[in-house]
Amino acid sequence: TDTHVREYGQEGLFHTIGLAERLFSAKREENLYLKKLTYRLLCARLREKYPRSKLLLASWDLWMFYTPSEVRELVAQLDPSQVVLFDYTSDSARESNLQTWGVEGNFPYVFGIFHAYEPSSEIRGDYAMLTKRLSRIKDDPACRGVVFWPELSHGDPFMTEFFAANAWEVKAQTVEEQLYDFCRDRYLHGEELLAVWKRVLPLAPLMSWSKYQEVTPWVETDVFCRAPYVLNFGEDDPRFEEYLRPLEEHRAACAEALCLLAEADLTDPMEGRDAMDLARTVITRYLNGYCLQLCRTYGKGDVNALCDRLMALAETYTELLADKEYSLYHTMETLRATAPVNPAFPATLKRNCDNLYCRSAVYECARELYLPELALLTAMLRQNTYDKAALTAECKKIQEAFENRPLTEPVRAGSIRQILQNAARLIGERMPLC
Repeated sequence: TDTHVREYGQEGLFHTIGLAERLFSAKREENLYLKKLTYRLLCARLREKYPRSKLLLASWDLWMFYTPSEVRELVAQLDPSQVVLFDYTSDSARESNLQTWGVEGNFPYVFGIFHAYEPSSEIRGDYAMLTKRLSRIKDDPACRGVVFWPELSHGDPFMTEFFAANAWEVKAQTVEEQLYDFCRDRYLHGEELLAVWKRVLPLAPLMSWSKYQEVTPWVETDVFCRAPYVLNFGEDDPRFEEYLRPLEEHRAACAEALCLLAEADLTDPMEGRDAMDLARTVITRYLNGYCLQLCRTYGKGDVNALCDRLMALAETYTELLADKEYSLYHTMETLRATAPVNPAFPATLKRNCDNLYCRSAVYECARELYLPELALLTAMLRQNTYDKAALTAECKKIQEAFENRPLTEPVRAGSIRQILQNAARLIGERMPLC
C-alpha cells in the first residue's frame, strides 16, 4: 500500500475485499472476533498513515458469514466519518442484507448489486425486488451512492440500463414502461424485440443470484450443466415448484419468443447479440426445469420421454453456441494472433471454464462435457440404475479427457433460424413440469 501511494500518488479510498470468503478460524465465534479485530486494526492503521482516507467495507463478507445482529455489532464499533459500507448484495433475499443491518438512516452505505454473477450470463434481473428496494433508499441521506458490479461481458442488458436510470432518480414508470423505452432506444427493430422481451422477462427472476436464504445447487448457476454432480435424483424439494410452475405457465409465450427471434432480422450486431442472450435465457431455464423434474420423478414412473426432451434440447442449445462469441477455439486463435501463448494455457483456460462454479455458455464445454455427462445421467435414469458416485466418477473421466483434447473450430449443423425453431418446438410441446 505504501509503495502504491508513493509511486502513483493516490490515496483516499481503501477496500476490504480481501477479507471476504476468508476464514481465520474453524470456530465461528473466534472467526468473527478476529475479523472484527482486523477491521479495528485496519481503521487504526488508516487513521495513523492516511488520515484523509475512507475505508470501503465490502459487504460480501457480511452477506456470507454474519447474522444481522453481528453486522450491527460490527457497525457499532466503526466510525461513520471514516467507513462507508460498500454493499453490492443489496438485492439478496437472504435474511442478512442491507435492510436488516441497521444502517439505513444511520450509517454511510452504498447500495449496489452483483450483476452477471459468474457464470450468470443471460437475463436474470429481479426487477420487482429492485424497484421496491431502490424506492426505499431513494431519500435516505445515509446512502452515499449506487453501484453496479458486473463480473461478465454478457449479462442482462436491460438491467444495465434499468439500474443506471434508477440510480439517478427512481422512476415513476413501471418496469414494463421502462422496458418499452429500452427497446425503443436500443434497437433498430424495437417493437419486434420488445415483443420477445415481454415474453422472456417473467423467467428472469427464476435464476436471481441470491434467491434463497441458503445457497442451493440449482439456483444462481445453471443446474443442467452440473446436474450429475449437484442433484440427487429421486429426491424432491418443495422449492422446485417455485421454479417449475412459471415454466409451465409461460411455456407458450416462451416458444413464441423463440419463433419471433427465428423470423427476426438480426443482422445488426447489437440486436443479434441480445437475441442470442434472450434465446439462451429461455432454453437454459427449460433445461434446468427438465433436470429438476427428473430429480423429483425418478423412481416414481417412466422418465423416458423427459430424458428424450432433455437430451434433444441440450443438443439444440449446443448447436446455438457454435459461434465465435461462445467458442474457446476462437478465443485462443484471437489470443495467438495478438501475442505468444504458453503451450499449457489452453488446458488452463478449459479448467477455468469447466469447473462447477464457472460452467456456462461455452460451446466446447456444451459439446464435450454437458452433452456426454447428461447422456450418462439419462442412461442411468432410464435403466433405473442411478448411482451418483459412479456417475460423477465417469464424468470426471470425461472432464479430464476434455482438458487434454486439442481445441477445434466449432461447426454449426443448421442455421440459427432452424435451431431456434427446433428449440421452440421442444419447449412448446407439452411436457408437464408441475
